[in-house]
Amino acid sequence: MVAKNLKATEVYRGGQTARALYLETRQVTACRSKAAVQLDFSMDSKGGGVTRVHVNIGPDDFEALVATMVKADRQKAMDAMAAELARQVAEQPEHDARAAAAARDAIRRLAHEKYLNAPADDDETERFAETQIKKLIAEIEAPEAAKGKSSKVTGSKAA
Repeated sequence: MVAKNLKATEVYRGGQTARALYLETRQVTACRSKAAVQLDFSMDSKGGGVTRVHVNIGPDDFEALVATMVKADRQKAMDAMAAELARQVAEQPEHDARAAAAARDAIRRLAHEKYLNAPADDDETERFAETQIKKLIAEIEAPEAAKGKSSKVTGSKAA
């Protein structure tokens, strides 16, 4: 979870009956927290000390946030979204490879668990299934491993 310092964000605060809100801090960071965007900042407490604040913006609110960003400054918002989309498209092959590897690992673990938890009379069947699954995954991974090695030699990225 790498936090990014926000350069143009300000936090204001005031009481419910106050006539105005007053600048509290410009030191705000943004990071990912599980499936949310988290904004973090601190402010002085009324009774002394410091209060830490985390604002979590969930995925169901991303559309509203993006729409508000476009209304605030259409060009800056569009430029930022286009740049990030380009970065994400460029990283898609690595993302896909990680997701596929995680799926294969999950299948491998499940086959092993089934073997370990099988009744004694099913051990042979479960062992056969686990072995076949391992062979199948090895066949799937062999071309991917060869691609990875060749891309390291040539310096190109594997697709």
